[in-house]
Amino acid sequence: MAHGVLFLGYGVTLAFAARRLGARRTLLAFVLSVVPGGTFWLEARLRHDERELEFEQQARSEGVP
Repeated sequence: MAHGVLFLGYGVTLAFAARRLGARRTLLAFVLSVVPGGTFWLEARLRHDERELEFEQQARSEGVP
């Protein structure tokens, strides 16, 4: 039962984050929540994307093309 409650909590959290993530990432996150170990891959991918975004923002603020 606890597993089901946690899965529902994940789904609710995902629904709140859907606007920020976008449709493609939200769908990917939902599909990977069913695949064993999928959320670990998703977390690594989101962290990678976040680092790239921070790097791009830093480059823009410094005037690097």
